[in-house]
Amino acid sequence: MSRAREDVSMTPVSGPSYQGPLPEDLQALAGFEDEAGLYSIRLYDRVGSTNETAAGLARDGSPHGTVVIADTQEAGRGRRGRSWHSPPGVNVYMSIILRPAEMEFHPSLVTLAASLAAAEAVNSFLHAGAGPGAWPKWPNDVYCNGRKLGGILTEAVTSGEEVRFLVTGIGLNVNMKAADIPADFRERTTSLRIETGRTVGRDRVVRATLRAFAGLYSLLFTDPASLTARWCRASRTIGAYVKAVTPGGTVCGTAEGLDERGFLRLRRDGGGELRLGSAEIVHLRDHDG
Repeated sequence: MSRAREDVSMTPVSGPSYQGPLPEDLQALAGFEDEAGLYSIRLYDRVGSTNETAAGLARDGSPHGTVVIADTQEAGRGRRGRSWHSPPGVNVYMSIILRPAEMEFHPSLVTLAASLAAAEAVNSFLHAGAGPGAWPKWPNDVYCNGRKLGGILTEAVTSGEEVRFLVTGIGLNVNMKAADIPADFRERTTSLRIETGRTVGRDRVVRATLRAFAGLYSLLFTDPASLTARWCRASRTIGAYVKAVTPGGTVCGTAEGLDERGFLRLRRDGGGELRLGSAEIVHLRDHDG
């Protein structure tokens, strides 16, 4: 499923736009387009959610590769409409407009590409040998040392059978301290600062994530099987004994891999395989014990 270069690369357009005062680490992204030539960055001090802002821009004609980045979100969203804690000045909240020339792949693969890109970016800032590092958890999370560090939300806007555009949102906890995390989530949430003990410029995390995503997104057009294989190698979900909570009920089994759509292949207790397009996955036992 090869595609011409112009179908898979990000088209550069006009430079960054600013809405209100911005911290220095986000202002530093003003030079990103000149450096990479792939994305068009739009910076905001605050938005309702970056996905909603990006979708509005896409409806108004903003091109493939437009990236919305905000210092804070007033109504950040995760999967199934859950709220995403979005304090100002500390984390990455961004969404990418994607306009693939043809949709020869399932949108779930975009989420896999984004979660793997985010995990690889985070790992570039972790100390060498600091545990298992960051990894993508199926279907849309980024974990580090057993706690959630980020999440992905991909939304498709369609017209009949045709996908008009996709918006992929990436949220990463960068400089939050433990005390900044709501008490109900503190035991299962982490950040780069918590993991490394130091502050990391958000511009550096954005740059690393966008660079990684560009290459992984290209694989959807040239070699999607290599993307799913690479994701499986990176994820601790694959090979783990898990509980899958679905609308039809709860099932336990071993996560054996992904199919060509990015659906999870679950070997159920007692035999038989399920293929899950969406579920809440709880790790009961990791593959490495």
